[in-house]
Amino acid sequence: MKNNTQKNGVAYLMKASVFIPLLIFSLSLLQLKGQNESILFFDNISETVDDYLFLSKTFLGRSVQKSNEYSLNALKNAKLSGQDSLMAKAYKSCGVAAFYSRRFNDAIAFYDSANIYFRKTGNIQEIANNFNNIGLAHSRMKDHLKAIDNLNIALEMNEQLENVQNIGLINNNIGALYYELKAYKKANEYFEEAYNLAKLHNNKQAMLTARNNMGMVENVFNNNDKALGIFKECILIAIEINNNHGLGDSYLNTGNTYLRKSMPDSAEFYFNNALRYYQISDRPIDRVLLAMGRVSKLKGNKKEALSFFQQALLSEQQKPDPELLLPVLKEIYPIQEQNGNIFEAYATLKKYHTIFDTLKSLYDSTAVASLEARFELENKIIEIDLLQAEVSDQSQILNNLLKKNRLNNILVYVFLLLIIILIYFSVRYFRLFSDLRKSFQKLAEENNLHSEARSKLSESLIVLTQKEALLRSIINNSPDIICYKDGNGRWLEANDAMLELFGMTDKDYKMRTDKAVASLRPEFAEHFKTIIVSDELCWQKAAATREEEEITNKNGSKTIFDIIKIPLFKDDGSRKGLIILGRDITSKKANEEHCVGNIR
Repeated sequence: MKNNTQKNGVAYLMKASVFIPLLIFSLSLLQLKGQNESILFFDNISETVDDYLFLSKTFLGRSVQKSNEYSLNALKNAKLSGQDSLMAKAYKSCGVAAFYSRRFNDAIAFYDSANIYFRKTGNIQEIANNFNNIGLAHSRMKDHLKAIDNLNIALEMNEQLENVQNIGLINNNIGALYYELKAYKKANEYFEEAYNLAKLHNNKQAMLTARNNMGMVENVFNNNDKALGIFKECILIAIEINNNHGLGDSYLNTGNTYLRKSMPDSAEFYFNNALRYYQISDRPIDRVLLAMGRVSKLKGNKKEALSFFQQALLSEQQKPDPELLLPVLKEIYPIQEQNGNIFEAYATLKKYHTIFDTLKSLYDSTAVASLEARFELENKIIEIDLLQAEVSDQSQILNNLLKKNRLNNILVYVFLLLIIILIYFSVRYFRLFSDLRKSFQKLAEENNLHSEARSKLSESLIVLTQKEALLRSIINNSPDIICYKDGNGRWLEANDAMLELFGMTDKDYKMRTDKAVASLRPEFAEHFKTIIVSDELCWQKAAATREEEEITNKNGSKTIFDIIKIPLFKDDGSRKGLIILGRDITSKKANEEHCVGNIR
């Protein structure tokens, strides 16, 4: 029984040994199939991410919303893959889409995330590119210090990588930042550096960008003819490389320069070309419409100008740009006011001041001063580091000489002491320099406040002058005689009717008393004596008086006036002024006497 059992076990074992290799082979096939499917899965994800990235880049100039959607889909699939390179590219694409959507904070966050993954992949060039992008985002947010920090990091990294093309590009970006801060000379230095690098490597696109910027600086300094030469050179470069985007900008800049020279026909020719290439490039045309409106305004066609400005507003609403909206509103307001559209003009003016107050603090000249101070301080720190390095080298040499000569040892200590004193006074000097710069900044701020106060005072004076002119017009057109004297009886103002009555239209009556005025017209001397007495009675009464006076005018005819005199007093009770109003009631009195005669 036992032997049979053993034989059966051996038989089963032999049968099983036949199937075991087959089973192992089958499991191996299944495992290999699973690995292939996994590889295919991740390859498909990689292709999907690249497809989404391509679509996002394609739609960037057409539909920012779609570009955002494709970038986020790329990021979603990149996270599924777990591949650092895909994550880095997807985050960067999201940053670019957010930048073009003017969501600059989101763009910075995406760029920072992209840099984390680019560091993992060791892609230094892309890290440098992202620092440039972060700098541009901070620039759009008017955070100029952070912008310049990131742009400088990008510049240093590209210099280490010896990427001359990117060095030129970043120089151009830094120049644009200084241009925005109105530090035009500093901006031009960077533009020239960018242009020279581009020219050295025959990079026409970079040459076009830098040269256009240099022309804009020349316009700021009113070198219009030089600017025209630069912009026309840019047109030729853009045509050579078939760059419709750059060609549109070059035509627009040329037209604006002709507009500055008050040459509307030439400006219109270039603006029409700019409009055509902006439309070909599928770019917002609001800036071109603003320029064309200014041409129509210069030609005196206000209706056409207003139409262009309103079209610019509609175009700007599709892609909001407060810095463009401000000059458009400034152009629309006076036309609406001149056309009598008071309520529309008021709404435009109110919107203009709201945007102006928002932007005003962003363009404070102290930002430029802060940057310059910072760079000067950095240069001083470098000088100190170099000086300290030099001290260290000299100290080492002196220490070696100490072993040979004791006298030299004493000289070394003296020399070190002098260097320490020099460093101490250098630090004191730098602190003093910093305090002086802060004082200058405060003075500049106070000067700005004084300028604003003067501007407001000037505006108030204009309004007051207008009101005075209106009041004078009303008084002079009144048939009643009107006169105002000060507390001492001197004539300050008299309307045309009053001057005509006494024949003093060509006489200098102001600041003269009644007695002095009578000397100008002796034939009214007796009447002016009566006026002096009447005025004094009114002052004594300290209330308005009313009486009838008969005055013989310069022609000899007698006129009866209903005279009202109103005394004005200061807070301390002293005399301030006397208002005299008189109405011709000669006809009225004649009618009354006639009626009385008829009744009798």
